[in-house]
Amino acid sequence: MITCYTRELGKIDILVRSAQKLNSKLAPLTSGLYAISSLKVEPGKNYYHLLGGEIKKYFKNILSNYRDIWRVGRLLKGVDEIIKLEKPHQQVFDLLVKFLEKMNIKSGRDKEVLLYAFLIKFLSLLGYQPEIKKCVFCRRSPKAGGKTWFDVAHGGLVCANCAEKKHYSSIIINEAVIDALKKLLFRRFDQLERGPINKPDFRRAKVIINRFFKWHLG
Repeated sequence: MITCYTRELGKIDILVRSAQKLNSKLAPLTSGLYAISSLKVEPGKNYYHLLGGEIKKYFKNILSNYRDIWRVGRLLKGVDEIIKLEKPHQQVFDLLVKFLEKMNIKSGRDKEVLLYAFLIKFLSLLGYQPEIKKCVFCRRSPKAGGKTWFDVAHGGLVCANCAEKKHYSSIIINEAVIDALKKLLFRRFDQLERGPINKPDFRRAKVIINRFFKWHLG
C-alpha cells in the first residue's frame, strides 16, 4: 500500500500487487520517495489499484542530504495528517511541487526560509491566511513606528489602541517582522532571495508561523 498526492484526485491510497518481486514492473513506481510520477490507477472497492506508470522526476538532491530528508519528511508528514483522502486541491498540489523543486536546488539557510514560506502559504490555501496588513479588530493599518501585536487566536495584527482596549494575549512584533511575514506569504519561492530577511526578524517570524500553525491545525 502506498499513499500518493495527486493533482486530480487529491490524496489517495493505492494498493500495489506483486511490487516486491524482483521482476515486477511496478516496483520502481513504489520507491519514488520525493518524486513526481505519472501513474495509471483503477478505482477498487476500498482502494485504488496501480496498473502502471513512470517516474517523471526524482528530487535527488533532497535524497542525498540526511538533514533535508528529515526536514522535508517531517513537513510532509504534517501535511499528510492534515489533508483528507480524495479531497482534490490543485493549488496545494502545485505548491508542494514548487516547494520540492526549490528545496532540491537550494542550500543552507535558504532551505529553512523555503520551509516557512511553504507553511504560511499552505495555511493560506487552507483558509487560514493571517491578516498582516491591518488590525483584525479596527481594520486600520498599524501606525509606523508604533507598537503592534500578532494575535494567534484572532489570526493577525492588533494595533496598540485595540490591544489596550481588548487585552488579548498577543506577541509583540515590529515593522521588520511584519515585512518578513509579508515576504514569506506573498512572494513566490523564486523571489525570496530579493531583499533577504535578516536572522533576528526571521526567527521572530518563525515563532509566529509555528504558533499560528499549531493553533489552527496542530
